[in-house]
Amino acid sequence: MRKTVLMVVVALLVTSTGGAALAATINGTAKNDSLEGTPKADTINGRAGNDYIDGLAGDDELIGGRGNDNLSSRFGADKMYGWGGDDTLIGWNWHDRLDGGDGHDRLVNGEEMFGGEGPDRIGDAVWNQPQGGSFTAHGGAGDDRINAEDHHFEVQDGTPTPDTVDCGRGEDTVRAEADDTVADDCEDVQIVVH
Repeated sequence: MRKTVLMVVVALLVTSTGGAALAATINGTAKNDSLEGTPKADTINGRAGNDYIDGLAGDDELIGGRGNDNLSSRFGADKMYGWGGDDTLIGWNWHDRLDGGDGHDRLVNGEEMFGGEGPDRIGDAVWNQPQGGSFTAHGGAGDDRINAEDHHFEVQDGTPTPDTVDCGRGEDTVRAEADDTVADDCEDVQIVVH
């Protein structure tokens, strides 16, 4: 380990006779779909095509399927699966589990993030650094870039948020802080001191 210091639009809302939204199971098509959930715990499957899936509120399960998909959910403890393709998975609520699957994936703001097969980016730029608390990142196979440098968010209340990173097979690059745990299988580790 080397360390350096430095479209088809498809939407479905299921309501009860009283008008309140119920949890839904929503399936896309083989086309490029735009799918939106309800405020409840939904299951949304994009299937084939380059899909945009937004779970909204609730503890959702979002599945991109084949294609280059964008998955996000604003509230709730969500599970997101990119599967095949070059996917972007964004967890807005911090308690999310993100699994990119095969392809060149970007994973942002999950409590636990799995890159899967292929060269993935986990928190690779300022706009998508992890926010809010500690996370665990698993790079998987491929040349991954993992950014565990989340100091902007630690200093808000002074509480440290140490992260855990393991890289898997491939030539991986990690930016981390001194309080983070980085596995020995990460080839290029840059420890950032503030």
